[in-house]
Amino acid sequence: MNLGRILVLFAALSMAPSFERPAQAQTPPAPVPPGVLPLIDAHNHIIPGMSAETIISFMDRAGIQKVILMTNRIAPFRPMGWEDDFVLEAYEKYPHRIIPFLTTVRAGQGSISESAFIEYAEEQLKKGKFQGMGEFMVEHYAVSENPSTQAPHIRIPADSPLMQAMMRLGAKYSVPLTIHMETEPDTVAALERALRANPKTKVIWAHQNPVKMGGGPEARYARRGDPDQIARLLDKYPNLYADIAVGYESIFVQPQDRSLPEDWKQLYDKYNDRFVIGLDLAGDVMWEKRALPRANFMRAWLSQLSPDTARKLAHENIERILSARP
Repeated sequence: MNLGRILVLFAALSMAPSFERPAQAQTPPAPVPPGVLPLIDAHNHIIPGMSAETIISFMDRAGIQKVILMTNRIAPFRPMGWEDDFVLEAYEKYPHRIIPFLTTVRAGQGSISESAFIEYAEEQLKKGKFQGMGEFMVEHYAVSENPSTQAPHIRIPADSPLMQAMMRLGAKYSVPLTIHMETEPDTVAALERALRANPKTKVIWAHQNPVKMGGGPEARYARRGDPDQIARLLDKYPNLYADIAVGYESIFVQPQDRSLPEDWKQLYDKYNDRFVIGLDLAGDVMWEKRALPRANFMRAWLSQLSPDTARKLAHENIERILSARP
């Protein structure tokens, strides 16, 4: 899989070719075949230039009933909120299929001040359309292998003033926050401080899976996630959740990774009300070529869990998390 495609969120904005198709009626999701588990994708991204109709067609092909859409590109010289228009346009066309999350790609970056972003975020949350916020890049490793998609090291600690303000907004408006945070001793300590300070804020920690990175972005750091560490955090903080989407580490996935290690099975079964699934498609080509394979990859993992756990991770947990909104 091409690293540049996976990390397209860090590329300078260039409008992707449109996949426009004729407008579709507001119809229910296409039925999944008998025996195929329907999914709610709790971690995905909208791509400027890709129509809502195209997204729905890819969802139907993959058996995705609903999808959380977050933006994933930093748009230089664009007004704040420009990215959100794409999410809301898709939501307004397909409100029964699209779950809009408020963009956070500018938070703490570029020329936008933190106070301006916080004010903007609250104004948007007041309107009641956005059902969550994310994906916050609390800690994201730098990428330099491909000159066209170079990305700096992004670090906005979970207990920084900005993230604390966003967590308070999450509690105030009963919306969850999705965070991307690589697992390091200091990042985990900061997350714990933030969770203790904001016990009413639901936080979804992305990419908690057997291929999880730990200690660096290179291949040798893949598969270093510690299920015991995650279990400890879930025990201590009832407001912490996690998705099992395969993110940056997807470039290191091997065929044998379709089998869940026993300790990860035990983690998901024991805390089966705390995990959700996601596809994390960060580019137009990925939507076109990887939506179905990634959905099937998620189903392969879910099939190794108890039926009750599989059903909860597939759709029930994220429905419950989002249902807290008034």
